Amino acid sequence: MNSLGQKGFAAKDGTSFEYSEEQKANFEKDPDSYIQYCRDVEGELNKRFSLMHAQDKDQLDSRSSTADMMSDQLGGDPVLTKRMIPNFALGCRRMTPGSGYLYTISDQRERGDCPQISGKTHRNWHRG
Repeated sequence: MNSLGQKGFAAKDGTSFEYSEEQKANFEKDPDSYIQYCRDVEGELNKRFSLMHAQDKDQLDSRSSTADMMSDQLGGDPVLTKRMIPNFALGCRRMTPGSGYLYTISDQRERGDCPQISGKTHRNWHRG
């Protein structure tokens, strides 16, 4: 249990969650509890140090599960998954664009043209 009385620091699927109004009010009333919570979050992240090693099992497993989650959110669309799921290691850069974003991209009503970018000038992106 974390200092909010929750299991872990993320939602069940590993994404962010909304803090309740009660939780926000408690942080405002008791700034020390907010500082402790922030330290707890940082401590939890520091435990995942092995994620920063490119060939570590933790890195490989986490990257694979993140790519699977992204593929699911993109509806398994082969074109979108090829374009949206990066080939770099987790932790090297931000792996996912954020909760909910990929669902929107895979929604047929929101589908737009996704041409490749072939270059850039100081004024425009060139699509090729």
